[in-house]
Amino acid sequence: MTAASALGLSATGMYRLVVAPLFAVWRNHPAGPEDVIATPFGPVHAVVVPERYPPFGASPCGIGTATSPDSLDRSFRTAMVALRLCRSPKEPQVVADSYGGLIELLADADEHAPHSDADRVEAIAHYAWGMETIDAVVAAQSVREAARLLNIHHSTLQGRIDTITATLGFNPFEGFGRSRLGAAFLLHRLRTSTVLDLPAAAAPGNVAATRAFSAAELAEAESYAKEAGGEVEHLS
Repeated sequence: MTAASALGLSATGMYRLVVAPLFAVWRNHPAGPEDVIATPFGPVHAVVVPERYPPFGASPCGIGTATSPDSLDRSFRTAMVALRLCRSPKEPQVVADSYGGLIELLADADEHAPHSDADRVEAIAHYAWGMETIDAVVAAQSVREAARLLNIHHSTLQGRIDTITATLGFNPFEGFGRSRLGAAFLLHRLRTSTVLDLPAAAAPGNVAATRAFSAAELAEAESYAKEAGGEVEHLS
């Protein structure tokens, strides 16, 4: 039996994996084959949706690249990277396509292996202004545009960029500098992601919107997690 027939999918269709933690808040839920899957970062709720899916809302949530049914494992890996790049409230839902081929490179990379650029970004993160400044520099096309995004004077930003350049050992506005900084920034965000950490308590206004998983689903996740050497954190 092929992956497509097992899931009730078209063998010639293209599909994506949508992944979210068990405590995610859903405004509306996409239709499709779904399961609870154990990962090294904790159990996630996974749903298979068509390449062009109807709009839905979930926070936090990662949406993988489109693949054939036989390659859904690749969509799942990119969806997990997208999920771990979520930042609430700025980016509660991340679509892998937004980052192009970088997502697939990150999905296959050993994020804990030494990476000189990412290690230097970690040093910059110790500055109170570090991460928001790198975020703006990666998104902007010039120092002045980045300064506008940060709502600071361009001379103030130039001082920060001088520090960033000295720490990185390259200028983020020259040659492949922005690409190097962007990749290192994303890798740093993966290394420090807390999006799958269980919240201390659900916000009162979100309780009704949080999807309740059945005892069977949680038991299945418990079984998967034990096989993977971990544990499922139950909501109460």
